[in-house]
Amino acid sequence: MITIDIDNQSCIKCGKCVKVCPAYILAQENPKAEINLRNVHTCIACGHCVAICPTDSVIHSEFPKQKVHSLNREILPTPEQVMELCKARRSNRAFLSTPVPKDHLQQIINAAHLAPTASNGQEVSFTLVTDPDLLKKISDITIETFASTVKKVSNPLIKPFLSLIAPDAKDGASKLSAVIAKQKSGTDAILRGAKAVLFIHTPSKSNFGKQDANLAYQNASLMAES
Repeated sequence: MITIDIDNQSCIKCGKCVKVCPAYILAQENPKAEINLRNVHTCIACGHCVAICPTDSVIHSEFPKQKVHSLNREILPTPEQVMELCKARRSNRAFLSTPVPKDHLQQIINAAHLAPTASNGQEVSFTLVTDPDLLKKISDITIETFASTVKKVSNPLIKPFLSLIAPDAKDGASKLSAVIAKQKSGTDAILRGAKAVLFIHTPSKSNFGKQDANLAYQNASLMAES
């Protein structure tokens, strides 16, 4: 059972926790009045009240001190710097021949892990692959899947239906065939020589797994760019 309390000795009654609570559990009758609690059982454990409190006065059973990320606002980037990072971020297809430093990979994963999730479910997991044999296997499996797709699309029994339900399938098949040919010629057309692959995944039962994974990926890609 979730419990929430307010340390009135340290609380400065700024009301920030009241403003950010999506479940309207925290209330303040007027500015500088004490913070009151209501319907605590409706708490979704988002942690916003704990995170925003400037004096650590919100005591939440789901967010003990060791789980709260410290934040140094003095080193936060300016809006202009954030915009430059967004502009610089690209879907890279050219990679160095040397391995990515482990601390860089860990920073990328940490950034991805900090992404928001639906209902604060935190169901996103990460699998990092750096083993050369496994990386080759990823490329091989992908090419096998492409080849299987091209074979199905080229089936004379299926073609008439595809032209009706998926008119772009033929064009897509030709592009896949080009990638397959490139791979067979000795060029890594899938991973392009990347030394690491990060899989971001959620349980099949997750209602918002794809969305949560995409948010994690966005964080990861921005950290990778930086």
